This record gives sequence, structure tokens and C-alpha cells, in this order.
Amino acid sequence: MSSAEEARPAARPGSDEAEHEKEARKIEAVSPEGRPAVPEVKAAGIGLMLVSIIVLLLVVGFIVALAVSEPAGIVIAALGVLIFLVNPVVWASVLRASEREEVDDQR
Repeated sequence: MSSAEEARPAARPGSDEAEHEKEARKIEAVSPEGRPAVPEVKAAGIGLMLVSIIVLLLVVGFIVALAVSEPAGIVIAALGVLIFLVNPVVWASVLRASEREEVDDQR
């Protein structure tokens, strides 16, 4: 047991803290990255966040196209989506979502 786990007080059974702890331990068991910070966020929530970011990037590109010029808006949107897609954190989030889906399927 790590010192962080030893310092953590025991959660009362049936409490929100106990559910939080239970979810965190289930995900920790299947995740190579270990314990999640927010185990309550499910696979659908992670997917929604990723899709929301892409939509936001496209909206920003559209606004730039209206305010500045159409080519500038297209470039901004394309660069934003490209940078988003090559970001390793995005792909790690996809893996975290699949781990949470795996935990949900085990129930």
C-alpha cells in the first residue's frame, strides 16, 4: 500500500465516498495508468468531451470565416482539428474511455 492510500480515510459503506472509491479501484485494476482522478466520468462522458472540442474548433473556424475571411476560417478549423487529432492526450482519453467501458461491461 502506498503512503497516499494509507493516509486516505476509510469510506463509509453506502456513502458517495465509498462508491467513488469502489469505481476508482475497479478502473485501477484494468488501467495501465492506475487510479483515475474522476472515476464517475464514464466512457460516454469522455467521448462527449472529445466531440465537444471538435465542434468548438469548427465553430471557431466558422466565426473566423465570417469575421476575417473564408480561407482564414478554413485554415483555423483545419489546423485546430489536425492538432487535436495528433495530440497523444486525445488518444490516451480514447483508451481511458475503453477501460471504463470494460469495467461497465464486467457488471
